[in-house]
Amino acid sequence: MTALLDLINEAKKRTAEADLATACAANALKDSLEKLLPAGTVFNLRDRTKRDFPEYLRSVRTIGGKDHGSKIFRIEQVNLVILDPRNPELATWEADATAISEKTGKDLDGSVAHSANNRGKFVRIAGSLCVSRSPEESIEDQIARMLDALILSKPRS
Repeated sequence: MTALLDLINEAKKRTAEADLATACAANALKDSLEKLLPAGTVFNLRDRTKRDFPEYLRSVRTIGGKDHGSKIFRIEQVNLVILDPRNPELATWEADATAISEKTGKDLDGSVAHSANNRGKFVRIAGSLCVSRSPEESIEDQIARMLDALILSKPRS
């Protein structure tokens, strides 16, 4: 009975250590992403087909608020990175952004009248840190590309 209790306590301890390590890794990824996407960074999702368009912006989509169909956004704040250490190549990020009118260049109000938790004038956007280039690409290559982009890239201007 005591051996079983010891195993359970050891499992709890290791789970807590793993959770802490995952949170630290996610915060480190968030810090790196914030350097690449500081507040005020503007990007146009219509540029996705361009060769030099950053991989971490290729899968951006609106997950909250009203973007009025615009594909131009200005980052207000990177909120979080979601990381599963078993599959780091599937890491995602979320940020608050302002949608910008493609016709006038003015800020668009992202608030939604029927939303119970109205976030104000910003929209919530999300994206993947890594996008697979082909079915033959190994997971290790994807992770290496993601880390190279986050650690070696210069901030967008």
